Amino acid sequence: MGNIRFELKGLDKLQAKLQRVAKMEEVERIVEKNGEAMQKKAVDNAQFKGHYRGKKFIKPTGTTRKSISLNSSKIGRFKYRVAPGTDYAAYVELGTRKMSAQKYIKPAFDDQKKLFKRDLERLVK
Repeated sequence: MGNIRFELKGLDKLQAKLQRVAKMEEVERIVEKNGEAMQKKAVDNAQFKGHYRGKKFIKPTGTTRKSISLNSSKIGRFKYRVAPGTDYAAYVELGTRKMSAQKYIKPAFDDQKKLFKRDLERLVK
């Protein structure tokens, strides 16, 4: 029998491509993990005091807290949206002239963005 010889060309390109794909998968995991963590923090922060309607005190129902969801399916591979589902959620977050703000989304975002940045920086080092 004769000598059989194999030569692989482009192995370095294949290896570089595989490393990029692996990094993108890791980025996707980091985005997902941080999205889920932010949603949990927003829910934990949603400890509302209630409000007055005229002179009558209205206890919080928990509807806004229960409505805080994490959505990723329709907005892209590297995007997660954490948002409350009630029509009046912005009034609770930002307050009105008759009600002080009871922030729950922004503190969760501010806290999580630091951790998200740290996770991404760790990945590229």
